[in-house]
Amino acid sequence: MSRGRSVPIIDLVSIGAIEEVQALLKKGCDVNEKSHSGTCAVIQAVGRNDDKMLAILIKAKAKVDVKDPIGRTALELAQRCGFTKVVELIVETLATQKPTKPEEKKKTWFSTLFQLVNPTKVCPENSISPSPLKKNNQVK
Repeated sequence: MSRGRSVPIIDLVSIGAIEEVQALLKKGCDVNEKSHSGTCAVIQAVGRNDDKMLAILIKAKAKVDVKDPIGRTALELAQRCGFTKVVELIVETLATQKPTKPEEKKKTWFSTLFQLVNPTKVCPENSISPSPLKKNNQVK
């Protein structure tokens, strides 16, 4: 985590500077670096509804199971804002990306999604098909 200084990749993602982000990534920039406030490039791309930038970050091995400084996941932010393409990209990535925390290994991407849209219910992981249904730009 950065201590009191700006993080170039986060700054560039926040303004949608795709070419500059790609150049930084080619130089070996840490795509998962967090700022002193706790945000990261993925959260910035989601907040901008920038699916092209998010795809670039994911290709560079960005973790999508991250949270913003107040604890909302990237998926939750995209879903709440109705960013359909971003939601789909995150869900596809969660299906293939390894969890970043050991305690998350038992959770599947679908249980995470199920708990997001049904926070009071427990996900019966093995009894529900893992394909989210979309209606009105929201994952149901």
